[in-house]
Amino acid sequence: MPKKNHPEFKRISKLYKGETKGDDKILILSNLFDDSHLNINVADGLTIPQSILPYKNGAFVAQGSELFFASRLK
Repeated sequence: MPKKNHPEFKRISKLYKGETKGDDKILILSNLFDDSHLNINVADGLTIPQSILPYKNGAFVAQGSELFFASRLK
């Protein structure tokens, strides 16, 4: 069976082409040492985010050839 016809190759190829969403997510936790409630901010549907740089109320995320800013979700 040629490798391009393998089901796993097709699944991964669709992830990197952006045809399907990934299962990875980023959680940004704040107020860790405060008695107030803990804020959990989520960026999900990612495919292997490679770099994460927290900035103000979110984070810059590098994923594949993309760089984007994921802000706090409410």
